[in-house]
Amino acid sequence: MRLSAVLTLAVLAAANFAEAQQPPCTVVANVVAEVVRPLWPLPDGTKVYQPESWIPLRNLPPDAFVVRDGRRRVPVLSVEQNSGPRRIVVVIAYPGARAYERIRAGTAGSSAPQEQTPDLVDTQVTAIASLARPEDSLALLTTGESRLEVPLGSSRDALRAGIAAFFHPHADGPAGPDVFSGLAEAITWFGTPQTGDSIFLLGGIRPWDRAKGADLRSALVSRGIRLFILGTAGFEITPCTTCLGSFLTPDALLSEQTGGGFEMTGYLGPHASDDNLRLWQSEAKALYDMATAAYVLRLERTGPALRVELSPKIRGRLEAARVHYATPVPVCPPPTAPAPARGKKTE
Repeated sequence: MRLSAVLTLAVLAAANFAEAQQPPCTVVANVVAEVVRPLWPLPDGTKVYQPESWIPLRNLPPDAFVVRDGRRRVPVLSVEQNSGPRRIVVVIAYPGARAYERIRAGTAGSSAPQEQTPDLVDTQVTAIASLARPEDSLALLTTGESRLEVPLGSSRDALRAGIAAFFHPHADGPAGPDVFSGLAEAITWFGTPQTGDSIFLLGGIRPWDRAKGADLRSALVSRGIRLFILGTAGFEITPCTTCLGSFLTPDALLSEQTGGGFEMTGYLGPHASDDNLRLWQSEAKALYDMATAAYVLRLERTGPALRVELSPKIRGRLEAARVHYATPVPVCPPPTAPAPARGKKTE
């Protein structure tokens, strides 16, 4: 099935579900704070910088949130923390076993990331499987040169067996979808939406397609599925000399627009294998912690112009804190059809 068809089905299913359920005016928000990692010591005594990490902020009081619709303040009726069961589909966008062999042999091209080894993928998936609580449900889908799928509700052992099979694919096995199509397929695995539904994308989205990215965002937001990326997504230095600072990569921006987030993958070099494993485990843990944290804000009304921010008191203590929630926020209460004019019949 084509990518556009899968995304259209996902959006229509979500619209029908929302229409039937008529949920209250709520926004699911993820609040994270930037943590600057300390210098990481290598075995030879040298120290290297690593990408910043993000951790969820829990136990914020209700008055920590300020909500506006344009210039008008929107009353926050209640704020609840949600750390209930999570359904998580892990989508692997890293190259498969044959690509790893080319990397080892030095024939993958000068642009091949040397840190993309089987150890990286195995460590990240194993860490996620180990961190998942008994009430969580996990699944696995691979993209690229070989297809592998482990459905939601499978055991942790099945997930580990799946990643082992990823490194030993059948020669005549089916090819996997591209990353956009794989994410679109993963959306359909969830069925009826539940709070906290998440996709973990390992590896990021390269190259970026603007039209496919817009369709993917629409499908994720309409289904209430948060996208979390562990890998290449993050900040890039601006390419122009007159610009200042950095900007989010397109896939990192997409993750925040769904209410999710990202963690960049660090690499300490080929001679720091044990340190690399510990670093990758800590990054996977940070991503999982984000996915299990959420605030559910019940509001008087919502709409596309809605903005959820932290109060000045919280911002004063945590300058690097960010609030992620799915955008655009739907209109709530939904508009009602006008009553028919007196004396006229309705069809």
